[in-house]
Amino acid sequence: MNNTKRLSVSENMLWNSIGSLIYLFSQWLLTIIIVHLSGYGDAGIFSLAMSLTNMFYCIAVYGIRNYQVSDIKNKYNAGIYILSRIITCVIALIVCAGFIVINSYNSKTSLAVMLYMVFKISEAFVDVFHGIDQKLWRMDIIGKSFIIRAFSTFALFIATLYLSENLCASIAMMAIGGYFGIIVYDIPQSYKLENFKIDLRFEFVSKLLWECLPLVIYLFLSTSLSTIPRYFLEKFYSNEVLGIYASIATPAVIVQVAASYFFNPFITLFAEKYNKHQLNEFVRLFKKCMFVILLLSIAAIIGAEIFGDFGLRLLFGESILQHSYLLTPIIICTILTAIVWFLCTLLTVIREFKGLIISNVLAVLICVISSLALIPQLAMNGVNIVMIISLGVEILFLIIFGVLNLYRYIK
Repeated sequence: MNNTKRLSVSENMLWNSIGSLIYLFSQWLLTIIIVHLSGYGDAGIFSLAMSLTNMFYCIAVYGIRNYQVSDIKNKYNAGIYILSRIITCVIALIVCAGFIVINSYNSKTSLAVMLYMVFKISEAFVDVFHGIDQKLWRMDIIGKSFIIRAFSTFALFIATLYLSENLCASIAMMAIGGYFGIIVYDIPQSYKLENFKIDLRFEFVSKLLWECLPLVIYLFLSTSLSTIPRYFLEKFYSNEVLGIYASIATPAVIVQVAASYFFNPFITLFAEKYNKHQLNEFVRLFKKCMFVILLLSIAAIIGAEIFGDFGLRLLFGESILQHSYLLTPIIICTILTAIVWFLCTLLTVIREFKGLIISNVLAVLICVISSLALIPQLAMNGVNIVMIISLGVEILFLIIFGVLNLYRYIK
């Protein structure tokens, strides 16, 4: 390890939040610009590609990031984590291609989804290097990485869409921008922190993947909660309807992602407190994170009620206001999603994998059943109701399993 400089929790939080929010904002801005340059049809295809590839992205990242940064005893080295990520990324691409063939989308939609999956693989691949940075308390590197990739992906996508009016070509160029940032910045910077090399001991890779299998199952199920209702919305209605819903929903995602970026720097700290049996400190950190999520939630709901119509009119024009009633329920969904992410992260830290799986299986089952019952009748508003019910059930069971785990730990 050539660079042992360790930033404070607040410095890590600041860098991670700034970089992540800039990246998130650039991705959100793409959805706005697509509406204006290509219409709600292309916006719907882009939203479908984002939603579907999120499920396969789960296979690519395999839920290993939280395990990696909480592996404070260094059970696996960086080379094992990198090789495992290469393997999972290849598997995710293959599974995504198979899904496209089975669903028989038209050629434009199929190509858009596949190209966006190639882009998502870049995010999954860089994530393993971010795990190295985070574990060594150098999230300033992560923040700068987000900023570099935000500008490179955004600039290439917009320039291509403006010049060619071709959505698929634009997604392809965005993917190139993502990989460019990884090659010129992320890999060299992570290598300075830890002189890693790809470890070809496949027996350790298989052991890691088997150990983290519950994590990828939970992550796939958890991501499906937001994908399933949108999938049925597109099936029962159209790309245009999905495009309208996604356009309103995308700004609200900032709330849940902002919350996750706040508590991500605490993951290693939670692991340290848990492994040192400092449960009072563990609980204190939990309360602090939940308090911040609560403050963000209140601010988001108030902001939506006061400025929601103005913001939607400014972004999409007068026609979108007939659907503005969706905004506040969507924000409630994103708040609940942020809480689910946080609780799932904590259950990963304390290695409560059984609770993760059971909670998410129950939530997904409820999501599928309620989607089939409500979305054909309630359309876009049905998506919100389905999400609120499913996420509420998941939060309840995650809390139950977390409390039981800590009780056993104390005993």
